[in-house]
Amino acid sequence: MRVLLLLMLIGCGSQDVSYGDVLFTKATETVFFKYIGSFERLLGRTTSSKVFFGEIDERYAAVCRGFKGSGPKQVIVDKETWENLNEVQREQLIFHELGHCDLDLEHNDTSFLDIDTQTYCPSSVMRYKLFNKTEIKECYQPFKNMYIDELFK
Repeated sequence: MRVLLLLMLIGCGSQDVSYGDVLFTKATETVFFKYIGSFERLLGRTTSSKVFFGEIDERYAAVCRGFKGSGPKQVIVDKETWENLNEVQREQLIFHELGHCDLDLEHNDTSFLDIDTQTYCPSSVMRYKLFNKTEIKECYQPFKNMYIDELFK
């Protein structure tokens, strides 16, 4: 129950970059390689953003530092939250934050009604919070190609 509540409250955030910040020297941690690799294959180029675990505001699962800035970009992920996510949520989280850092995308909190299941589905992985288990089953998995197309349009 605690994990479900945590996931419902978790969103993402953006923090401004500080060019003198020592964190920019951190390299991407290997646990993120497969998600970054998937993102890069879909994007058709490599990302310059670094992704690693670090301490961030407890309201967020991850943040993109340097969002809409011209300097280096970083995705900082909360490790405790990461460990409580399933594979689909991990992919969504990394795609979402790289959407901020590499594609300069804002949040998109719109939704659509799936006529077949009568479920309101998020229109984008750029929504302010992670998909819950119902949204993964009824929205993300059946409409994954739509979400990917929307992200990389």
